[in-house]
Amino acid sequence: ATYRSINTVYAQVALATGPENIADMANRLGINSELPLVYSLALGAGEVTPLDMAAAYSTLARYGDRLRPHLIERIETEEGEVLYEYEIVSEQVTDPALAATVVEAMRNVTRGTAPKANIGRPMAGKTGTTQSFRDAWFVGFVPQYTSSVWVGYADEQIAMRNVQINGRTYSRVFGGDVPAPMWKEFMTILLEGVPEENFAPLPDGTSKYKVVPSTTVPSVISLSQSEATSQIYLAHLNVAIVEVNSYEAQGIVVNQVPAAGAKMTQGNAVTIEVSTGLPPEIAMPNVVGLTLTQANQVLITTAETTGISVNLQPTFVETPDENAWNKIIQTQPGPGTKVATGDTITAIIGKPPPPPPEDDG
Repeated sequence: ATYRSINTVYAQVALATGPENIADMANRLGINSELPLVYSLALGAGEVTPLDMAAAYSTLARYGDRLRPHLIERIETEEGEVLYEYEIVSEQVTDPALAATVVEAMRNVTRGTAPKANIGRPMAGKTGTTQSFRDAWFVGFVPQYTSSVWVGYADEQIAMRNVQINGRTYSRVFGGDVPAPMWKEFMTILLEGVPEENFAPLPDGTSKYKVVPSTTVPSVISLSQSEATSQIYLAHLNVAIVEVNSYEAQGIVVNQVPAAGAKMTQGNAVTIEVSTGLPPEIAMPNVVGLTLTQANQVLITTAETTGISVNLQPTFVETPDENAWNKIIQTQPGPGTKVATGDTITAIIGKPPPPPPEDDG
C-alpha cells in the first residue's frame, strides 16, 4: 500500500485512528505547519512546507529520533574563534520499532511509484500527488541525508495538466514523474564522494507492527453499490466490483465473495456482484439433432443450473431426409445466441413428406 500509493488503505487508517492522532504524530515527527483536523489529512489535506517534510522524514530515517532544523551551524571570527555553535539536541518522539517499520516499507518505493528516483544505493522515500494534480512531491532519504522536492504553483492552486517541463509535455504531473527524478539528480550530486551506507539494523519489536489483523466480512447483499462499498471499507477491506445481469434494480449488490461472516486479513478485497438492471442471459444450448422431448429435457436441466428458463415452440417442416424426421434441424435463434428467461425459441423439426399420390392407371 505504501510503495504503490494505494490511497484506499490509508483512508481506512484515517477512519481507524482519527485526524487528531494523525496530526499529533505529524507534529511529533517534525511538521510545524498548522494541520486541519479532517480525515483526508491522511491523504495530504492541508499545507506544509518542504522543510516540514524533510524534517519529518529525517525523524523517520533516524528511527524516531528527531532533530530540530537549523540554518546556522557555527559562527567564527577570521582568526577561527568560535562565537556560536549550534548544539545538537535530539528527542525520541516515537517507538523506534514503529519508525523502522515505516522506513522498511518506504525502501520499496523504487519498485512502486518512483522507479525514477532510484540512485543505486540504500534509500527510502514516498511520492505524493494531490487531487487535481495541483501539487506533486517526492521526499526521500539515505542514512546520511534527507531532501524533499515539491512541484507546483506557489501563489495559486493550479492543476498541472498538459504542462511542458524541459521540452517534454506531461498530461498530468505525478510525484513519480517530475519530483522523483529531480530528487535523484540532486541527491546524486550531493552524495558524490559520500560513502554508501546501509540503514541501521531493525530494532527489537518491529514484528508486532507487521502483523496484519483480521476482520469480519460484512453482509452487503441487497445494499446499493455505494452503501456496500462503505461497509466494506469500514471493515478495513478493499472492494472489487463485478457487474452482472440481474432482475434486481441497477446498482444493487446481488452476491458477494467471501460470504458475510467470513474472516479475512485486513486490506484484502471482497468481490461484490452489482446488478446492471438487465435480465440475466445465457447462450442458447445446442439442441439441433435432438427430438423435441430430448431438447425439452436439456432446457429443463439448463434452467436448474442457471435459473434461466426458455420455451420451445415446435414448427414442423417436410424433409426427404429420413434422419431428420422428428429431429430438430434448426432453432431460431440459433445455438450460442444470448437468451433470457421467458424467451420463446422456435424449434424447426423435420417430418416426412406426404406419400405420393397413388397411380390410378
